[in-house]
Amino acid sequence: MITPDLEGAAIFLRVDPHIWVSDGDPGYAGSSYQSSVFGQWQADGVDIPGAVGLRWEMTPAYEGAAISLDYRPIIRIVQGAGYAGSRLRSNLSGQWFADGVAISGAIGRELIISAALEGAAISQDADITIMQSNTIQMWVPERQLTAPQKDNGGLWLGEDRTTVERNGADYVTAWRDKFGVRDYTQPTAANQPRAGTFRGMPAVIWDKSPEYQYLQPPAAFAPMWWLVLAEFATGVEIISGTSTGSAIYTQILGNGQAALARVSFQQPDAVQSGTSAIRLNAAEAEVSSGIFPMPMGSMSFGVSASASWCIGRGFDANNNRQWVGPILGAIALGVVPDLATRQLIEAYMHWRHGLEERLPANHPYRNAPPRVQ
Repeated sequence: MITPDLEGAAIFLRVDPHIWVSDGDPGYAGSSYQSSVFGQWQADGVDIPGAVGLRWEMTPAYEGAAISLDYRPIIRIVQGAGYAGSRLRSNLSGQWFADGVAISGAIGRELIISAALEGAAISQDADITIMQSNTIQMWVPERQLTAPQKDNGGLWLGEDRTTVERNGADYVTAWRDKFGVRDYTQPTAANQPRAGTFRGMPAVIWDKSPEYQYLQPPAAFAPMWWLVLAEFATGVEIISGTSTGSAIYTQILGNGQAALARVSFQQPDAVQSGTSAIRLNAAEAEVSSGIFPMPMGSMSFGVSASASWCIGRGFDANNNRQWVGPILGAIALGVVPDLATRQLIEAYMHWRHGLEERLPANHPYRNAPPRVQ
């Protein structure tokens, strides 16, 4: 009966789920618990990891515990690693939220993570309950890194390109910084790398010809550490006169100053100029030689000079030195990250680009991407 004080209110009926033991001895390992509704099984009020659904089989670890079911909406990642392009699904239909704010038009059982939603705390309120779901929030550098880390750095990803079409091909005129600090640009047509894809993902591609392709920052800056996700040439060939012009060097960072202010490589001797060692695919140890050939993966290294660090080319008098191959993304920091932060960045860059299998077996994020919650 609606009384005057209830008039106009949203009226709900909460029906607690009915659970029972359908097989085995209640409370002992091997017994099958079932529920009248889909939900998260709990032991002594704490979620049982992975126990989501209409049925759960007790294991010895939970003998003697009070078993219950939380029937709030449960959201899961069913496609992708939780970053842009990933698909989230709920057991119930309802309104989706990002950082506690309703996402306009996002009502139903599924949500596709757009670039704007990447790193947000995603949750859902179901139509048939007044309970909020669990929250999924992926770790992303632009949200979780500190201002000092970002001030002398940047984050450039393949999809954040501005391009121009010429003769049936797209060329990169600018590469936007997701930190909002500095965009890389190239107004000169002859020096623009190509916009393309690698393994189905957007990439900036440095072809063998024409030579002297590079992207430059608006001014000099002083990053202390870089990680670049790239593949040299075809991923199998070595550096030679036929792969990067007339010299035997290839260069992934450089500037218009002295020869020492660059990061270049010469197979098989050593990393040349600007850095003494490099870390490949999040390995525990750095190496100073034997860098190439290199299939798509991450290279991280420290630098110390303040310079106009150009990506992909030396931007110096040596016009025959440049990168060759695709770059999916790059990140620079104003400070050298500690171990925990470095591993988060490595995991983000690898998982976001479908390269998690290249992380070492003992990496803390080898089997799952990093999440805030």
